[in-house]
Amino acid sequence: MANYNHQPFSDWLLDEASLTAHEQHSLQEHLQTCEACRNLSNSLREMDYQLGAAPVLAPVEGFRLRWLERQQVEQARLLRKQRRQTFTTLLLSIGGAMLLFFLLAIALLPVLRAPQPIFFAAILQATRIFSVASELGNTASALLRVTLGLLPPSMWVAISVAFGGLCALWIIALQHFTSPRRVIL
Repeated sequence: MANYNHQPFSDWLLDEASLTAHEQHSLQEHLQTCEACRNLSNSLREMDYQLGAAPVLAPVEGFRLRWLERQQVEQARLLRKQRRQTFTTLLLSIGGAMLLFFLLAIALLPVLRAPQPIFFAAILQATRIFSVASELGNTASALLRVTLGLLPPSMWVAISVAFGGLCALWIIALQHFTSPRRVIL
Protein backbone atom coordinates (compact mmCIF):
# COMPACT_ATOMS: atom_id res chain seq x y z
CA MET A 1 0.00 0.00 0.00
CA ALA A 2 1.35 3.44 -0.93
CA ASN A 3 2.08 5.96 1.79
CA TYR A 4 -0.60 8.66 1.33
CA ASN A 5 -1.14 11.87 3.20
CA HIS A 6 -4.55 11.12 4.73
CA GLN A 7 -5.14 14.57 6.27
CA PRO A 8 -7.01 16.32 3.43
CA PHE A 9 -9.03 13.19 2.67
CA SER A 10 -10.08 12.62 6.29
CA ASP A 11 -11.05 16.30 6.52
CA TRP A 12 -13.05 16.00 3.31
CA LEU A 13 -14.86 12.94 4.65
CA LEU A 14 -16.04 14.97 7.63
CA ASP A 15 -17.53 17.68 5.40
CA GLU A 16 -18.37 16.18 2.03
CA ALA A 17 -21.16 18.69 1.36
CA SER A 18 -18.75 21.58 0.78
CA LEU A 19 -16.41 19.79 -1.64
CA THR A 20 -15.87 20.93 -5.20
CA ALA A 21 -16.34 18.45 -8.05
CA HIS A 22 -12.56 18.03 -8.39
CA GLU A 23 -12.15 17.38 -4.65
CA GLN A 24 -15.06 14.92 -4.72
CA HIS A 25 -13.40 13.03 -7.62
CA SER A 26 -10.02 12.97 -5.82
CA LEU A 27 -11.69 11.67 -2.66
CA GLN A 28 -13.45 8.84 -4.53
CA GLU A 29 -10.18 7.82 -6.20
CA HIS A 30 -8.38 7.83 -2.85
CA LEU A 31 -11.12 5.74 -1.20
CA GLN A 32 -10.64 3.04 -3.86
CA THR A 33 -6.95 2.65 -2.99
CA CYS A 34 -6.78 3.48 0.77
CA GLU A 35 -8.26 1.01 3.22
CA ALA A 36 -7.85 3.31 6.27
CA CYS A 37 -9.84 6.13 4.67
CA ARG A 38 -12.41 3.66 3.30
CA ASN A 39 -12.90 2.31 6.87
CA LEU A 40 -13.25 5.87 8.16
CA SER A 41 -15.83 6.62 5.46
CA ASN A 42 -17.81 3.47 6.28
CA SER A 43 -17.67 4.26 10.01
CA LEU A 44 -18.94 7.80 9.41
CA ARG A 45 -21.81 6.52 7.25
CA GLU A 46 -22.71 3.93 9.91
CA MET A 47 -22.64 6.62 12.60
CA ASP A 48 -24.92 8.86 10.49
CA TYR A 49 -27.29 5.94 9.98
CA GLN A 50 -27.33 5.07 13.69
CA LEU A 51 -27.96 8.68 14.67
CA GLY A 52 -30.71 9.02 12.10
CA ALA A 53 -32.37 5.74 13.09
CA ALA A 54 -32.28 6.42 16.83
CA PRO A 55 -35.68 7.31 18.24
CA VAL A 56 -36.17 10.81 19.55
CA LEU A 57 -36.84 10.48 23.24
CA ALA A 58 -39.42 12.66 24.91
CA PRO A 59 -38.36 14.33 28.13
CA VAL A 60 -39.63 12.98 31.42
CA GLU A 61 -42.94 14.50 32.48
CA GLY A 62 -42.45 17.89 34.17
CA PHE A 63 -38.85 18.32 32.95
CA ARG A 64 -39.45 21.82 31.63
CA LEU A 65 -41.04 23.02 34.87
CA ARG A 66 -38.23 21.51 36.98
CA TRP A 67 -35.63 23.08 34.71
CA LEU A 68 -37.29 26.52 34.89
CA GLU A 69 -37.58 26.22 38.68
CA ARG A 70 -33.88 25.36 38.98
CA GLN A 71 -33.03 28.33 36.76
CA GLN A 72 -35.06 30.67 38.97
CA VAL A 73 -33.46 29.28 42.14
CA GLU A 74 -29.99 29.69 40.61
CA GLN A 75 -30.76 33.27 39.50
CA ALA A 76 -32.05 34.13 42.98
CA ARG A 77 -28.87 32.65 44.53
CA LEU A 78 -26.66 34.66 42.17
CA LEU A 79 -28.62 37.84 42.91
CA ARG A 80 -28.19 37.31 46.69
CA LYS A 81 -24.47 36.70 46.18
CA GLN A 82 -24.09 39.88 44.10
CA ARG A 83 -25.98 41.94 46.67
CA ARG A 84 -23.85 40.55 49.49
CA GLN A 85 -20.65 41.36 47.57
CA THR A 86 -21.88 44.87 46.76
CA PHE A 87 -22.84 45.52 50.39
CA THR A 88 -19.47 44.21 51.64
CA THR A 89 -17.56 46.35 49.15
CA LEU A 90 -19.60 49.41 50.09
CA LEU A 91 -19.01 48.87 53.81
CA LEU A 92 -15.28 48.35 53.32
CA SER A 93 -15.05 51.49 51.15
CA ILE A 94 -16.92 53.62 53.67
CA GLY A 95 -14.84 52.22 56.54
CA GLY A 96 -11.60 52.89 54.66
CA ALA A 97 -12.68 56.43 53.80
CA MET A 98 -13.59 57.13 57.42
CA LEU A 99 -10.21 55.78 58.59
CA LEU A 100 -8.35 57.96 56.07
CA PHE A 101 -10.41 61.01 57.07
CA PHE A 102 -9.62 60.37 60.74
CA LEU A 103 -5.87 60.01 60.03
CA LEU A 104 -5.91 63.16 57.89
CA ALA A 105 -7.69 65.08 60.65
CA ILE A 106 -5.03 63.96 63.15
CA ALA A 107 -2.25 65.01 60.75
CA LEU A 108 -3.83 68.42 60.08
CA LEU A 109 -4.60 69.22 63.72
CA PRO A 110 -1.31 71.12 64.33
CA VAL A 111 -1.81 73.09 61.11
CA LEU A 112 -5.30 74.16 62.08
CA ARG A 113 -4.01 75.58 65.38
CA ALA A 114 -1.46 77.90 63.65
CA PRO A 115 -2.33 78.48 59.96
CA GLN A 116 -0.16 81.60 59.43
CA PRO A 117 3.10 79.77 58.49
CA ILE A 118 1.24 77.71 55.91
CA PHE A 119 -0.41 80.81 54.46
CA PHE A 120 2.97 82.55 54.10
CA ALA A 121 4.56 79.42 52.61
CA ALA A 122 1.75 79.23 50.02
CA ILE A 123 2.28 82.88 49.06
CA LEU A 124 6.04 82.30 48.76
CA GLN A 125 5.47 79.21 46.57
CA ALA A 126 3.03 81.11 44.33
CA THR A 127 5.57 83.91 43.92
CA ARG A 128 8.29 81.42 42.96
CA ILE A 129 6.00 79.74 40.42
CA PHE A 130 5.10 83.11 38.89
CA SER A 131 8.76 84.18 38.59
CA VAL A 132 9.79 80.83 37.03
CA ALA A 133 6.91 81.07 34.54
CA SER A 134 7.93 84.63 33.67
CA GLU A 135 11.55 83.57 33.05
CA LEU A 136 10.40 80.61 30.93
CA GLY A 137 8.28 82.99 28.85
CA ASN A 138 11.23 85.34 28.33
CA THR A 139 13.47 82.43 27.32
CA ALA A 140 10.87 81.03 24.92
CA SER A 141 10.41 84.48 23.37
CA ALA A 142 14.16 84.87 22.82
CA LEU A 143 14.42 81.36 21.29
CA LEU A 144 11.50 82.09 18.97
CA ARG A 145 13.11 85.34 17.75
CA VAL A 146 16.42 83.56 17.09
CA THR A 147 14.70 80.63 15.34
CA LEU A 148 12.60 82.92 13.13
CA GLY A 149 15.75 84.82 12.13
CA LEU A 150 17.57 81.65 11.02
CA LEU A 151 15.32 80.90 8.03
CA PRO A 152 14.09 83.26 5.31
CA PRO A 153 10.33 84.03 5.25
CA SER A 154 9.79 81.95 2.09
CA MET A 155 11.07 78.87 3.92
CA TRP A 156 8.63 79.49 6.79
CA VAL A 157 5.79 79.72 4.26
CA ALA A 158 6.91 76.41 2.71
CA ILE A 159 7.10 74.77 6.14
CA SER A 160 3.64 76.10 7.05
CA VAL A 161 2.14 74.83 3.78
CA ALA A 162 3.79 71.40 4.27
CA PHE A 163 2.54 71.21 7.86
CA GLY A 164 -0.98 72.17 6.73
CA GLY A 165 -0.87 69.51 4.02
CA LEU A 166 0.24 66.87 6.53
CA CYS A 167 -2.58 67.90 8.87
CA ALA A 168 -5.08 67.62 6.01
CA LEU A 169 -3.75 64.16 5.10
CA TRP A 170 -4.02 63.13 8.74
CA ILE A 171 -7.65 64.26 8.94
CA ILE A 172 -8.52 62.49 5.67
CA ALA A 173 -6.83 59.28 6.85
CA LEU A 174 -8.69 59.40 10.18
CA GLN A 175 -11.99 59.96 8.39
CA HIS A 176 -11.26 57.12 5.96
CA PHE A 177 -10.33 54.60 8.65
CA THR A 178 -13.08 55.52 11.10
CA SER A 179 -16.02 55.81 8.73
CA PRO A 180 -18.26 52.74 8.50
CA ARG A 181 -17.81 50.60 5.43
CA ARG A 182 -20.73 49.79 3.18
CA VAL A 183 -20.90 46.25 1.95
CA ILE A 184 -22.66 45.81 -1.36
CA LEU A 185 -24.24 42.40 -1.74
